[in-house]
Amino acid sequence: MSDTTELVDLAVIFPDLEIELKYACADNITGKAIYQQARCLLHRMRLLRWRKVSVSPSCQAYNW
Repeated sequence: MSDTTELVDLAVIFPDLEIELKYACADNITGKAIYQQARCLLHRMRLLRWRKVSVSPSCQAYNW
């Protein structure tokens, strides 16, 4: 299994989450896009750990 199968797209998990990835557009310190896609990917294990410590009411609204 490759590491990419362990990545989770946060926009899929949290569709209402506003994600601003500066390096996916030219509005950053370099003046050009660095990332090819504006996707916020998080390792599955990190997401599971984040879930354990999340106390935000907006995060608790999601059905884990």
